[in-house]
Amino acid sequence: MDSNEEKCDILRLPSELLLLLMELLSGKDVINFSLTCSRFLHVSRNFLRLLRFENCWMTGISVGDFKAHLTLSVDPFQLTECSFNNCYWLPAILLQNFIKKCENIEVLKISETKLNCGHLAHIFGKCKRITHLSMTLSHDDLKLTQKSGKNVSQPSTDVILQQTCLKDCYDSMQKLIQLELVLFHSSLRELTIFLSFCDNLKELTLVPVKDQDPSIHMNSPFSEVKGKFVLNSLVVVNMEEDSGGLRIPQQSSKRRYQEYLVFKTDMRHLKNHWNDASPCPVINDRFSSLTFKHLRIPRGMFEVWWIEKNVPSRTANSTDRELKADGWYMNDPLENIDLESIRNVREPFPVFIKKGLKAPNARLISCFYYSQGFSDFCLNHPHLKALKLKALPVYDDWGNAMLQTKNQVVGEEWYSNSWENLAGLQAFSVEPSLLAVDHKRERPTRKRKFGEPFYNAAESNPIVHLPVLGVVFKSCLQIEELEIGVFTDVSETFRIDGEDLAQITQCKLLRKLTLASFNIVEGVFLEEVLKECIHLESLRLKNLGSPLLCCYTKHLCAALPSARKLNTLSIFQRNMVPLAKLLDSIEQCSALTRLGLVAPSDAAPFKWSAGVLTQRVVKLCMKLQNLVAFFCVMNIPKSHKATVIKQLLHVMSPRRPSFCVDIQASDKNSLDHESFSLPLVHREVLVHCNSRIGVVPYDFKSFLL
Repeated sequence: MDSNEEKCDILRLPSELLLLLMELLSGKDVINFSLTCSRFLHVSRNFLRLLRFENCWMTGISVGDFKAHLTLSVDPFQLTECSFNNCYWLPAILLQNFIKKCENIEVLKISETKLNCGHLAHIFGKCKRITHLSMTLSHDDLKLTQKSGKNVSQPSTDVILQQTCLKDCYDSMQKLIQLELVLFHSSLRELTIFLSFCDNLKELTLVPVKDQDPSIHMNSPFSEVKGKFVLNSLVVVNMEEDSGGLRIPQQSSKRRYQEYLVFKTDMRHLKNHWNDASPCPVINDRFSSLTFKHLRIPRGMFEVWWIEKNVPSRTANSTDRELKADGWYMNDPLENIDLESIRNVREPFPVFIKKGLKAPNARLISCFYYSQGFSDFCLNHPHLKALKLKALPVYDDWGNAMLQTKNQVVGEEWYSNSWENLAGLQAFSVEPSLLAVDHKRERPTRKRKFGEPFYNAAESNPIVHLPVLGVVFKSCLQIEELEIGVFTDVSETFRIDGEDLAQITQCKLLRKLTLASFNIVEGVFLEEVLKECIHLESLRLKNLGSPLLCCYTKHLCAALPSARKLNTLSIFQRNMVPLAKLLDSIEQCSALTRLGLVAPSDAAPFKWSAGVLTQRVVKLCMKLQNLVAFFCVMNIPKSHKATVIKQLLHVMSPRRPSFCVDIQASDKNSLDHESFSLPLVHREVLVHCNSRIGVVPYDFKSFLL
């Protein structure tokens, strides 16, 4: 056969296949692909309908390339979907002018950009077909002409709508069917007003986050969401960890959001519900009142039902007009719900395994571990893809959950063949108290014969701890994401054996690993994991080891150069970390795109001059050629901070337009830090070390996670 006939020429592929390839590419790659030859340019300009920029932050596209090449590569009039999520570095007017040319788009995603409701009004003026919208709703985005106050009477909804910047967009807002909003604590009133426009809304997703500007205060204690729409799907993404099902008394005021979000809408057709207040579909009564974090129930409708069936042991505080009950909504607790069709379950109280409940088609379950009935649980859920096991909480004499977990042995059923039924598991999260050395099952020793010395019996048949994790990983070989840790403040930490942690090496497909808030003696297992798990992309370590010296830095530094695919590294350590040695090792991780380093205990950086510190940080970022987000908290003089950031941005921004940095000076041992400059997509990974499993439904795709 002629060699020319054997050659596979991509130019010979039909336009339909080339189009499928282009739709899988990010926006910058589409530009590069279309500019390769006239054939590719013809396909992109005449057939491309989908333009995705949500992952463009990894490579970044400059303003010049956006202006010069995007309109040349694609025909805006042909596009039906534009996704600019996380394009936080591009100017708002640039995005607005391009989107206005896309008059036929039906799906528009502009969350975490510089676009606000004012720009959206201009976009709606040209784009009349938008039915799916994703955006960020910030404080005072609606540009209300009349401010609210204590002594100011509240106008009607129709009057308020006429006072916003969207007053001329009522017809366009009514066409919205699917809406995703990133909202802040200070934008609750804006949320209420915004949803008042959307009469035909069917699917609503809310992502509450903390305000970046600490000077902004909330304008309302809670938000009552009212509207004419009838929801089919309600998803409220919880970016922080729950605390064992009950509201903890005197909880810290620094929690990221505590607002009340009250839904007073028609819930008759609600099929998909994912909210902190409930793990599955809830009340079918018309105009039910649901809240985020707390439940606010009209007295005449649910008072008796709530007290008798949900919290019989707790006293509810009632007022003249409504009943308030702290806690999580359970719906009698899941027993009267048909769980056959439920695909995602998030349990607020320890009843699922204990009572033998079944959701045979579930893909994700977040529940409390119970030793008796665990075998049946595994047998009844063969399609499970994500599992989160929490330790039983400890309650005080008044029934309040305390900041600690129950001492719990995993039991015989853990070591049986239970895990073989979960062979398809891809994501697994477990709390350290279930893996603690003191709680492991031990092999029985041989009984001492009469007259035999004690030491002879011990030497001939020593006690051996059975590996708790090894049992899991032996059966579940498809695990790609693993979390071992607790993500709330705990009063007691547990020690996990390094030999047990070394069993992680059996997860050959592991891509994401998070270890948080437990004690280890040494870090040899980190070398083994980074060497054997060659597909590892994300590593997050938080507060491991003793309160004094970090015991794994030596082994981590030795292992990092071998992590060829590691693109996200986040280290939170309250104890002492040799920072200089760690930075030298991180420089060899060439694939890193995001780096978070919170190590305020090392006193050595405080002696560095501003020039030495700047040179060290710039050298680090230059060596990491793919780095786009850098968050660092270390013990340095506060006067050095502005100098270092300014010089770093001056050097890095021309090379990587999406590059962002936040360096903070701190000599405190606390890990409670916040960033007011990093974009949300980086802040939720580098600054807030929270759980990622069970945050959203398994099939739900979030641009933040």
